[in-house]
Amino acid sequence: MDSITYVELRDLPYGGPFWDHEGCIGDEWLLWDSLGLSRATYDACMRWTGDSSGKVRLLRRLRDELPLSITVEDSPG
Repeated sequence: MDSITYVELRDLPYGGPFWDHEGCIGDEWLLWDSLGLSRATYDACMRWTGDSSGKVRLLRRLRDELPLSITVEDSPG
Protein backbone atom coordinates (compact mmCIF):
# COMPACT_ATOMS: atom_id res chain seq x y z
CA MET A 1 0.00 0.00 0.00
CA ASP A 2 1.17 3.49 -0.82
CA SER A 3 1.65 6.02 1.92
CA ILE A 4 -1.60 7.16 3.53
CA THR A 5 -2.16 10.91 3.20
CA TYR A 6 -5.91 11.17 3.82
CA VAL A 7 -8.47 9.21 5.83
CA GLU A 8 -12.20 9.45 6.30
CA LEU A 9 -14.75 7.27 8.05
CA ARG A 10 -17.56 5.59 6.16
CA ASP A 11 -20.23 3.23 7.43
CA LEU A 12 -20.66 0.82 4.53
CA PRO A 13 -21.69 -2.84 4.53
CA TYR A 14 -18.37 -3.83 2.90
CA GLY A 15 -14.82 -2.84 3.72
CA GLY A 16 -13.79 -1.31 6.99
CA PRO A 17 -14.48 2.18 8.33
CA PHE A 18 -11.21 3.66 6.97
CA TRP A 19 -11.37 5.14 3.45
CA ASP A 20 -9.51 7.61 1.27
CA HIS A 21 -10.35 9.22 -2.09
CA GLU A 22 -9.57 5.99 -3.95
CA GLY A 23 -11.41 3.46 -1.80
CA CYS A 24 -11.08 1.35 1.30
CA ILE A 25 -7.72 1.73 3.02
CA GLY A 26 -7.97 -1.43 5.04
CA ASP A 27 -8.70 -2.31 8.61
CA GLU A 28 -5.74 -4.47 9.57
CA TRP A 29 -4.59 -3.50 13.07
CA LEU A 30 -0.88 -3.67 12.21
CA LEU A 31 -1.25 -0.96 9.55
CA TRP A 32 -2.94 1.45 11.95
CA ASP A 33 -0.63 0.56 14.82
CA SER A 34 2.36 1.44 12.63
CA LEU A 35 0.82 4.89 12.07
CA GLY A 36 0.51 5.55 15.80
CA LEU A 37 -3.22 4.92 16.25
CA SER A 38 -4.07 3.62 19.70
CA ARG A 39 -5.80 0.27 19.99
CA ALA A 40 -8.68 1.95 21.84
CA THR A 41 -9.33 4.37 18.97
CA TYR A 42 -8.95 1.62 16.37
CA ASP A 43 -11.46 -0.55 18.26
CA ALA A 44 -13.89 2.37 18.59
CA CYS A 45 -13.68 3.00 14.83
CA MET A 46 -14.29 -0.68 14.12
CA ARG A 47 -17.41 -0.63 16.38
CA TRP A 48 -18.73 2.66 14.96
CA THR A 49 -22.23 2.26 13.49
CA GLY A 50 -22.56 5.46 11.47
CA ASP A 51 -24.01 7.90 13.97
CA SER A 52 -22.84 11.46 13.30
CA SER A 53 -22.06 12.42 16.91
CA GLY A 54 -19.87 9.33 17.26
CA LYS A 55 -18.17 10.20 13.99
CA VAL A 56 -17.26 13.67 15.23
CA ARG A 57 -15.61 12.18 18.32
CA LEU A 58 -13.75 9.54 16.30
CA LEU A 59 -12.47 12.08 13.78
CA ARG A 60 -11.13 14.18 16.64
CA ARG A 61 -9.34 11.14 18.07
CA LEU A 62 -7.90 10.27 14.65
CA ARG A 63 -6.59 13.83 14.25
CA ASP A 64 -5.01 13.68 17.69
CA GLU A 65 -3.30 10.33 17.16
CA LEU A 66 -2.33 10.10 13.49
CA PRO A 67 0.72 11.94 12.10
CA LEU A 68 0.16 15.47 10.86
CA SER A 69 1.04 14.25 7.36
CA ILE A 70 -2.33 12.45 7.26
CA THR A 71 -5.33 14.69 6.64
CA VAL A 72 -8.43 13.52 8.48
CA GLU A 73 -11.78 14.38 6.91
CA ASP A 74 -13.72 17.39 8.11
CA SER A 75 -16.37 16.77 10.74
CA PRO A 76 -19.83 16.15 9.28
CA GLY A 77 -22.29 19.04 8.89
